Amino acid sequence: MNELRRLAYLQALGIDSLVSRRDLPGALPSQRVGIKRIETAPTAAPANAPMQLVESLRDSSKTAEAVAPVPATEPVRSAVSADPGPVFSVLSTRAGGWLWIDEVPRGRQHDRSYGMLLNAVCQAFGMPTDDIHVERFDWPIADTRQLGNSQQAARDGFTGFLRGRLERAPVSGIVLLGVSDASWFDRDALSTTCITSTVSAWQMLRQPQLKRQAWIELRESLQS
Repeated sequence: MNELRRLAYLQALGIDSLVSRRDLPGALPSQRVGIKRIETAPTAAPANAPMQLVESLRDSSKTAEAVAPVPATEPVRSAVSADPGPVFSVLSTRAGGWLWIDEVPRGRQHDRSYGMLLNAVCQAFGMPTDDIHVERFDWPIADTRQLGNSQQAARDGFTGFLRGRLERAPVSGIVLLGVSDASWFDRDALSTTCITSTVSAWQMLRQPQLKRQAWIELRESLQS
């Protein structure tokens, strides 16, 4: 829009235009346009003059928008939080010639009561109790850059942990304490090993009545 048209619009809207007489220090030179003022008797502008001008400007802007190309917009990409992968801890206890696998509840540490319970179970089945050895497996491990932290990586990592213990100290079989359906336990990878299962030792500590259920479920496997 040139300066004359802008001034005409402002005058139609009843807005006075002011022009500096001299350039301000440090400012760009002002654009001055010679305007011939004609003194006329003031006349009342139509009441709808500003609205007519606004409608005219609106129509011209619509025309400009129709001609101007519409810039392409990039598709909005929704932020998806990365899956942190499984997090769990497992106690691997060698006792009575068997390997006992039990998941540690979040925020818990095994204490003397846990060891005493497994010791009592072994005594109940007439198994030796002088070789109890407890190890803890935490996932994810300190460095998973090569394994990754997916569900399958967790299964492979824990299976490798178990195989190492079985090769180092062979046992009669594995007892799963409440983890028979755990996603991180790959039963097929240990198909040559005798595997039995019952309720978790942590559950038996909280609910002593479950010891009878454990006795019934383990009696056939551990006494054979």
